[in-house]
Amino acid sequence: MRRLLKRAVISGFAAAGLLSLLFLGAVGVQAFRFNQTLRWLQRANATNDAIAAASRGDRRLTAIRGFPPAVPDLRAHYAEYANVGFHDIPFTSDAVATDAQQQLNQLAYSYARTYNAVLLARLSQ
Repeated sequence: MRRLLKRAVISGFAAAGLLSLLFLGAVGVQAFRFNQTLRWLQRANATNDAIAAASRGDRRLTAIRGFPPAVPDLRAHYAEYANVGFHDIPFTSDAVATDAQQQLNQLAYSYARTYNAVLLARLSQ
């Protein structure tokens, strides 16, 4: 009986350790992806990206995640683009908890504003 109890305890600790590793791994992956998005936004050229999208026929505007999503420049062109859709920038949010998230949101909003303005200008030609 003691042997079974000892095995159960050891198995429980092993399972807890494995779950902890999986959780920490998932958190690490999310942090890595967040940092990738932040670095991409720091180097991204919204004008070139919008020109490339227009040449591919991609009419989707860029949005900041939230409830509802924030789509810079959509209001002025709502009737025209309401059903086109949009793509959002990963890890953006209307609920900011850290300085890094605030920095990412500011960069993302600036990128989206430029991207959308250039895309709308190109598509109206």
